[in-house]
Amino acid sequence: MIERTLVADANLHRHIIHALRSSGFEVLSVQETSPGLSDAEVLRLASTISGVLITEDSDFGELVFAHRVPSIGVVYLRYSPSQLDAIVKALLVVLRNYPVAGHFCVVTVNKIRTRDLPSV
Repeated sequence: MIERTLVADANLHRHIIHALRSSGFEVLSVQETSPGLSDAEVLRLASTISGVLITEDSDFGELVFAHRVPSIGVVYLRYSPSQLDAIVKALLVVLRNYPVAGHFCVVTVNKIRTRDLPSV
């Protein structure tokens, strides 16, 4: 369903980035291209290229909801290290079947929650 570039936050596990690319998604990795960016700068980068951010950092929720930092969409992954393969499968389901643009999505191996992004 997603037709946008995905922006992988600097903290996103390399296995997830590799799996996304292997599945045909275009992924811009902050760790590879712009390490050291602040969270707000990462959101601005994603917005500039109309990319949906994939992250493991809960701070992005505060940025988009409390501070109203503009975003195209955010997918926040919550999992334990032993669930790495399962979270990749869940993420691929979300990206292929859910409208992530315009939403903040929280993805675990057992649950997917979406919330509309606030207007800015």
